[in-house]
Amino acid sequence: MKAFEKEIILEALSRTNGNKSAAARILNITERHLRSRLDILGIVYNKDL
Repeated sequence: MKAFEKEIILEALSRTNGNKSAAARILNITERHLRSRLDILGIVYNKDL
């Protein structure tokens, strides 16, 4: 389940060029919740990688 959630979050970040606020809107969650999930899942998103 975590792998699926991670994939979905990374896709949203990719579509928004790393814009967490816009990614949160796509996912229909608050930016605070998105940042929490990024920490919990160990996601460090860098659009330049």
